Amino acid sequence: MAEAPGSGGLQNGHPGSIIQSGYTDDTSLTVFDRLSALADATRSRLLLALDRHELSVTELCSVTQLPQSTVSRHLRILNDEGWVSSRAEGTARHYRLATPLDPTARRLWHVVRDQVAAGREAAQDSA
Repeated sequence: MAEAPGSGGLQNGHPGSIIQSGYTDDTSLTVFDRLSALADATRSRLLLALDRHELSVTELCSVTQLPQSTVSRHLRILNDEGWVSSRAEGTARHYRLATPLDPTARRLWHVVRDQVAAGREAAQDSA
């Protein structure tokens, strides 16, 4: 797709993707990966619960009223992107917000956390 003259790299008035723009800074791609993990409301709810307490999958299912398969799938993504850590205790796995988060991840999480915490579902989760 050709850029309109004088568009400054904008396509239909909007910036193209990171790949289209030729921007490949590894640090920034990591930021975008981290943002992608936070972009899902369910994952953000899980992180909010794990920011408060270390919890097992069963406990997270109880708190969020979500099926085990859904919670496990989202925890796998959060783990892969470095947002959570876990430890085994018998047959159960306990999850918590990864510590320490790097400064960029911490700033991202604080912004998302404040928004998620203000939501109705977060209030129900903490009840």
